[in-house]
Amino acid sequence: MSWSAVWSGRSWLLRCASPAWRCCFAPLPILFALPAVQDFRILGVPLDWWVLGAAVYPVVYLLARLHRRQAERIERDLTDLLGRG
Repeated sequence: MSWSAVWSGRSWLLRCASPAWRCCFAPLPILFALPAVQDFRILGVPLDWWVLGAAVYPVVYLLARLHRRQAERIERDLTDLLGRG
């Protein structure tokens, strides 16, 4: 295991998470500012809360799990590289 392998795992995570973050979350303020969205309700709950609860939080949860898995793998590889495992 080399240092480049440790850093390549980190760069892979950044390449995957960054576009997902921009595509999923960047349009939300624009969406929430639309008057039609502000007035629309499902079961008495505003649409923006449904979008946050059903779309945003699951994506954040999955990205956090992916990040944790990659961080643990990188940490394990680094300790193996340093010979402290």
